[in-house]
Amino acid sequence: MIDMSVAFNKVIVAFDNSDESRQALRLAKEMKVAQPETQLIMAHVSEEKIVETVTEPNEAAITPPSFGAYTVDGLQVPPISLDNSVSEKSTHAKVEKSTDQAFYNARKEMDTMGMNVDYRLLDGVPPASLCKLASEEQADLIIIGQSSKTGIKKLFTGSTVQKMVENAPCHVLIAKL
Repeated sequence: MIDMSVAFNKVIVAFDNSDESRQALRLAKEMKVAQPETQLIMAHVSEEKIVETVTEPNEAAITPPSFGAYTVDGLQVPPISLDNSVSEKSTHAKVEKSTDQAFYNARKEMDTMGMNVDYRLLDGVPPASLCKLASEEQADLIIIGQSSKTGIKKLFTGSTVQKMVENAPCHVLIAKL
């Protein structure tokens, strides 16, 4: 249980359905239990991507087994397609980082405690969008999960958490795994 001597009236929780953001969600739940009057805003920055995945058929053309000129009877053979040919590869669209799935998971977690939470979908780059929301809402705190970027990726793109700490108009609480 979090023992908070400072009251936070409005808290933004950055949630992207990652393990790190689930830890931020847990902290927000503990805070809400300790301070029921705190208003929670669950914010998700839309980063949905539609990815085309290639699927290959599971069946290949099957010819009945034979010995010489005679077909073997009584042998179990899996069903074959009527055209007796191998079907083509196909593609299917798959949504990655689904906004609906993120909000569903967050609601499922928060509703178990009967907590009233405001859910917001944001566009843009996560640090800038979250800081803008915090400014508009006059938030007292942003809770964000520790960044999972490491090495060269972190060096070139920077850390979302670092950008939040540098630009947020309020306190930032980093939830570590």
